[in-house]
Amino acid sequence: MADDEIVVHDGSARIIVAAIARDGKAHAVEYLDSLDSARLGKAVKANFFKTFEKVCGSLIFRNNEKFEALSGDHARGIYEFKKDEHRIFAYHGGSSADGRHRIVLTHGFPKQKEKTPANQIERAVRIRKEYEERPRQKR
Repeated sequence: MADDEIVVHDGSARIIVAAIARDGKAHAVEYLDSLDSARLGKAVKANFFKTFEKVCGSLIFRNNEKFEALSGDHARGIYEFKKDEHRIFAYHGGSSADGRHRIVLTHGFPKQKEKTPANQIERAVRIRKEYEERPRQKR
């Protein structure tokens, strides 16, 4: 495991990791952990992990209610895991050393409006850029 990521779920077809941002935080993991203290949050967190398990267990996963690409040029390559108003942004991070597909989580937030806030998309793009620019060993 690289020191700039945390393994969130490890499956037969994919591995999901959380990027550690330049500030030293794994914002996606922090968001998931924050759900433990929220009312109904444990069920939301459990639902995210069920989705992670399904995504990691198969090369084909089609469920736009739980995982879909964001639209617009500014969001190119950014996806969101969804449960109610909760969102966790991610992107496809190539392949791991053993050939499995990698999904990299950037951060999570509670979506409060119908339209996804541009600043949250920009944050995901920034974390992806920081993470991808770091020199690293083969994952």
